[in-house]
Amino acid sequence: MISNRRADIAWSVTSDGRACSSGAAQATRARITKTLREGNFHIPALPQVAIELQQLASRPDADLAAAVKLAYRDPDLAARVLAIASSPAFGARARIADLRQAAARIGLNGMRDAAMGLAMRRIFRAPGPLQERMEAESKRLYVLGCATLYLARTRGFDMMFGFLCGLFADVGRPALLSLLASWGRGQPEWLEHGRIDCALEHLHNEVGAMITAQWELPAAVVAAARDHHDIDPKREPTPLTCAVAVADAAIDAGDEIKQVLDAPGARCIGVTADHLGGLVDTILQAWSE
Repeated sequence: MISNRRADIAWSVTSDGRACSSGAAQATRARITKTLREGNFHIPALPQVAIELQQLASRPDADLAAAVKLAYRDPDLAARVLAIASSPAFGARARIADLRQAAARIGLNGMRDAAMGLAMRRIFRAPGPLQERMEAESKRLYVLGCATLYLARTRGFDMMFGFLCGLFADVGRPALLSLLASWGRGQPEWLEHGRIDCALEHLHNEVGAMITAQWELPAAVVAAARDHHDIDPKREPTPLTCAVAVADAAIDAGDEIKQVLDAPGARCIGVTADHLGGLVDTILQAWSE
């Protein structure tokens, strides 16, 4: 059974659209939409180390030693790289203590992914009543990244951006939480569950696409953020967008994991019942980290 952490939260989004049935919820959606249209939605910058690792990873002549130097500047990143390299996923039998050895094991893309994962924990804040939900949403982004990367590996397509596509697919959700938390400091009515659910359910794709584009992330990442809830085979979605859609459905599937096979994204990338066991294991492992 997959533990759906978001479903454990009392303010979980309803799947039938009822989150936006109240006038207050609709007013919240309207105000956020106006904020977006007028260009008043503040998007914080990525941490400099994450930016530099992204730039390094995109260069064909990238030097892993340069990435290691960047990691030494950020103790949290160095610790994360060591932890990833020491995990069973990389065949480690003992903990790796040397950062250069760890970097060689997970590679430049792995270091970039580690930096981006840490960045997502730091960028958006919602101090106060929304903090618990923010932590849950941020954790779910990491799980979605791991599950998407698993599908990319298993189905044999572009793994370079698999983790990033999942990690940033729902980045609009914590961004909107941060915005509502700031409004709620002076006007607590903005923290009502119905208002929040409506905003996150209906606006996170648009916000996520805007954020990933402003951060100049790869086109595949922007497409996944924009389209993973609207898979239409006629529009030829990218395999990574389909993988995000499947991973997202699997995280929320609970005991009904086989229903994932009916999702349009599953058909796009040829996911079968043989892939479900590993997908579930990946999700459970990511939740536990």
